Amino acid sequence: VDEKEVAESNSCWLQLSNAGDAFDRFDQDKSGFLDHGELQDALTAIGLARVEMSVIMEFDENNDGRFNFNEFVSLYNFVLQQQPVEQRQGRPILHKIA
Repeated sequence: VDEKEVAESNSCWLQLSNAGDAFDRFDQDKSGFLDHGELQDALTAIGLARVEMSVIMEFDENNDGRFNFNEFVSLYNFVLQQQPVEQRQGRPILHKIA
């Protein structure tokens, strides 16, 4: 990931006011789930496109091939914690729906 991509992904996250906005932005068909394509778009947009599919699928709790909001938040937070500190700056920790 080059500096431009990091800056763009940080800018993307700074524009989102909360986790719901983030999820809604990537749930293009407004189904309440991120399908494989939407999830890949989300990961690419936030600079995390190189996440192994096996890691991603560990967060699909019901193994339905789609990510609900809480599954998305769990995956995002896990992947964020794996990033170097300089790549985490400006990216919020998201919170699940209780």
